[in-house]
Amino acid sequence: MIGASVRVRALRWGFRVLFGLPLPAKRALAGPPVRADGQLLDLDLQLLGRVTELLSSRDGGVVDQAAVAEQRRQADLAAEVSAPPGLDDVLTQDVEVPGAVRPLAARLYVPPSASSALLVYFHGGGFVLGSIASADPLCRLLAAQSGIRILSVDYR
Repeated sequence: MIGASVRVRALRWGFRVLFGLPLPAKRALAGPPVRADGQLLDLDLQLLGRVTELLSSRDGGVVDQAAVAEQRRQADLAAEVSAPPGLDDVLTQDVEVPGAVRPLAARLYVPPSASSALLVYFHGGGFVLGSIASADPLCRLLAAQSGIRILSVDYR
């Protein structure tokens, strides 16, 4: 079995190659343009959707806990693979915040020259698949680009 870091590096390389293809090749892989409400879906997002569709497992629409756990693992891996380089200067600290029933896990992102502002981020995933890990690259990028602290809350 390949190590996780080797797999992540291989997938990153594959995605860089895929998204670095000429526009006609990407269009051929992604399919015909998608329009909604008069707006054109970005070609790279359409290509990502197509790749995700091709790589996802087919379970006949049955949702069980094992399938959800596997999808969460895949979402975490996808986030790690797609993480942009150069965000190592954003400091992180795992913390707990009070919740209605129990304390909630959270991660605080602090950019090098953070302002006093704080953005609280609740991950997506249809309230089923997202996690602090899958939101990590986005939260790092938000902190680095905005210069404000980000608190990512794991509400499940």
